[in-house]
Amino acid sequence: MKISLSLLLALPLVSSYAPNGVSPKKTLSRSTFLTTTTTAALTSIIPSFLLPNPAFAKFGESIYVSPKDAVVDRDVLGSDGVKKSVDSLRGYQNMVGELKTKLKQDGQDTQRSIDRISRLIIQDVQELEAAAAFKGGGRSEIRRENVEKKLVKLEGAFGEILAFAA
Repeated sequence: MKISLSLLLALPLVSSYAPNGVSPKKTLSRSTFLTTTTTAALTSIIPSFLLPNPAFAKFGESIYVSPKDAVVDRDVLGSDGVKKSVDSLRGYQNMVGELKTKLKQDGQDTQRSIDRISRLIIQDVQELEAAAAFKGGGRSEIRRENVEKKLVKLEGAFGEILAFAA
């Protein structure tokens, strides 16, 4: 990084000594020369002692503090607000455990059924929307019957999914 930045900044200096016709500049002023060389020198020196040393994690070790090494303020931990929050977290943890247990029992088949019915409802709504579209000139008897069929089908799909909630 230091070398590429120095070379980039020294480019005007180098291009001024290019053969005629290659570069539009033919002469280099003293101030341009001093500015370019000083900048190139400083960019190669300054970052090495101004930037902090990189931090490297030890191989195989966690960069996070473990609970046994944590510094805990017992007064704050004992406050009502923190106690309520910790109790809420424990409640969430228990709910996740219950869901996991229920999922192991029969959740896969139930989820497949609910997914199938949900897809049917979405499909029925889309078909109903297409069948009920008013295209001018009034609805024919055939279109009205199609809309009624779609409504019956949609009502049945909602009945199926609500059976899981009973």
